[in-house]
Amino acid sequence: MTQEEFDILQKRCAGLITQEEVDSVIKWKKSKVEIEDLLDNCLAQGNPDNDFEVYFWNTPSDLSRIEDEELNRKYLLVEGHFEHENIASGFQTYFNNSPENVNILIQAIENVPKHLEPDDFKYPYIRKCIYAIGAQPEPENFKGLNLLTESDDIQIKELAFHQIEKRKKRGYWEKEK
Repeated sequence: MTQEEFDILQKRCAGLITQEEVDSVIKWKKSKVEIEDLLDNCLAQGNPDNDFEVYFWNTPSDLSRIEDEELNRKYLLVEGHFEHENIASGFQTYFNNSPENVNILIQAIENVPKHLEPDDFKYPYIRKCIYAIGAQPEPENFKGLNLLTESDDIQIKELAFHQIEKRKKRGYWEKEK
């Protein structure tokens, strides 16, 4: 990727240009392996100038939905970038059809990234992960939320109970006895 192409992707990331403008200049698309290489190299270099965000969200690709989901799973659990909250939100709205995501999201809750460890950041992030668990297929979502109700962390326990109650009121499923 040239510096000019990277600059265009930065502008897209900042919302300064449209995707059509990107497509008119950048004619290539990266594969999953190529995107992983870009992201891993970025992280190895300490994420200079938050390049990870640019590469993760804006690199033109030919990814299938499954490959995109795999990348999101991987980087939700990797330190060194600041996109964890946005990735977690994606599991609620976009990647919400796979039982495998429940375990990934539980791992994310158990391994909060260092930059999100202060309580002001930690619990909003955990809330997003818990909402994303609730959005996954039944009965795995229920099992995951039920597991979180056994947490030693009172706020995690309360957030999980709240999600269970909310889903029960909407008639999604009943708590197992």
